[in-house]
Amino acid sequence: MTTIGMAVKIFNGITVRFGWISLFGAIIALLLLIPHVIFEIKFKNRKRRRMPKIMRFFESLLWAVCCALMIVNAGFYEFGFDSKALFIIYFIGNVLLLLAYYITWFVFFLRPTFGKRVSTAAIAMLAFCLSGVTLTNIALIVFASLFGNCHIFMAAQDRYDE
Repeated sequence: MTTIGMAVKIFNGITVRFGWISLFGAIIALLLLIPHVIFEIKFKNRKRRRMPKIMRFFESLLWAVCCALMIVNAGFYEFGFDSKALFIIYFIGNVLLLLAYYITWFVFFLRPTFGKRVSTAAIAMLAFCLSGVTLTNIALIVFASLFGNCHIFMAAQDRYDE
């Protein structure tokens, strides 16, 4: 069971502490958000298939909920890891996912295509899910799954001039 204020000793002399707020979660959420904001500004006039406005609302709401659950303990579970191995998976997995996310966005910005856009949405969902699983945060896992379905669907609706 995870506990509040858990400390994970990862190397000699290096201890990572988790409490009610996760600095790692905040950094991950911010890094996921930056390219998406650039995308929304750069492609604000993109063509998109017609869909109910409720889908856009749910995508934004679920994005915000996932980010909030990455950063602040909402009382469902407390931040922490059941083992050092889960922390290592969390850390290395998120670094690799963020690296893939930024590379995919960079390539997308050079030449926008459907596949690259859907890939960015899938990678964002995987980062939220990985964090939920390694932190044993069931609420984050549930909301990340809902967000991923909605976000990938919305990304698939965009059309780009090629």
